[in-house]
Amino acid sequence: MLKTELMTKMDYAWYRMDTKHNLMVINVAMMFEGKPDIRVLRQTISERLAAYPRFSQRVVLQYKQPVWQEVPHFDPASHVEYRRLPQAWAQDKLQHYLSSLSSVPLDKNRPLWMMSVLENPESGFAIVFRLHHCVADGIAMMHIISQLTDELGATGCAPVQAAPAETDSIINRSLQNGAHLAAVALETGKLATLISDTRSQMKGKPGGAKQVCWSESLSLDQVKIVGKRHAATVNDVLCGAISGALRDYLAETGDTAHGGTIRAAVTLNLRDKAKAHELGNHFGLIALTMNTGLNEPLARLQQVQTSLQQLKASRQAHATHAVLSIAGHLPLPLQHLALNMFTDKGTMVISNLEGPSSERALAGQRMTDLLFWVPQTGNIGLGMSIVSYAGKIRFGLFADQKLVRQPQRMMALCCDHFRKLAQAVSHPQAQVQTSGQAMPQLA
Repeated sequence: MLKTELMTKMDYAWYRMDTKHNLMVINVAMMFEGKPDIRVLRQTISERLAAYPRFSQRVVLQYKQPVWQEVPHFDPASHVEYRRLPQAWAQDKLQHYLSSLSSVPLDKNRPLWMMSVLENPESGFAIVFRLHHCVADGIAMMHIISQLTDELGATGCAPVQAAPAETDSIINRSLQNGAHLAAVALETGKLATLISDTRSQMKGKPGGAKQVCWSESLSLDQVKIVGKRHAATVNDVLCGAISGALRDYLAETGDTAHGGTIRAAVTLNLRDKAKAHELGNHFGLIALTMNTGLNEPLARLQQVQTSLQQLKASRQAHATHAVLSIAGHLPLPLQHLALNMFTDKGTMVISNLEGPSSERALAGQRMTDLLFWVPQTGNIGLGMSIVSYAGKIRFGLFADQKLVRQPQRMMALCCDHFRKLAQAVSHPQAQVQTSGQAMPQLA
């Protein structure tokens, strides 16, 4: 009999969350210099991923219970495809290709991941890593990338600890703690009665066709300096920049909602980062309302900062985690109904991930950049991601084409509003520069 392992109800909820408009797939692009050796790449990837049972398992129902089932004689190399591009691609063509790839569902009869190696005929290559959300959340994904790669100049990486069997432990702990359970129930009630978000061109039923893009790189040190001068975190500063970008984007496109508010579901990690190797989903969501009617950059930063502090101090993230766990117990139509009740409250998802702090390499080739796009669920059609790598930080946008028609303009506005924040809290003569590196492309 094939080896199986019980799937958590939280992960099962994510497994069943795919719709024709929104796939629950995390998309990451790793950019490399040099020429890829596909044989060495496949061998290295296979060896590194062997430490994680999830990469050789598929999801099946066994006695009406979802389980992870081992795929016999599975070869990880079969999930690493190679394509040599016919010509050097400029960024817009690369974005178009990645956008089309992001709309392709993963085969649920196989392990739920895929890698595409894209070689530029002139120089460099990219690895597009697609992983279903039921396998891992963003924190775990960054752990996997760290284990796949080596420190620049190193010859190997530390072995990964074997992941123990997962359980629905957060619900069990909640049931054992009456005060915590009461607080979670209260926050769940607040979320359920939350009024719908302000109508805007970005809020509506997704059309299905997706687009991905990314910003220029910013200096992580400069973002930290801006935060320190205003007693704010990196996440506060960048969410403040997003708030300003939304204001200007809506105004430029003639949307009357620019004088109101935009609500975002912000991911909040609930796990010990030392346990990221366990994979699975261990995060909650908090409903951040950004006041896009505020004109001054510092006023927007302070509003976002205060709201995030209050939400992090609440049990809201635990409440959404519990709702997702409970949803995995429900029949599929009821799961969709329960989740749509919450997702209809917001317009976008924001996720901030910390990638490797120093440069990495894979199969001897230096990784020059790391890009990440967060999926959306329900009727949300806009995902804003923030990812850092080796002292740089980028915004990434994963959006429905019907709801966001000028995605690259949105990216430019995010960087513009960071500069406005930097100028507002620093000496008037100071000049804030980007890292100077061109946007990642294979050309």
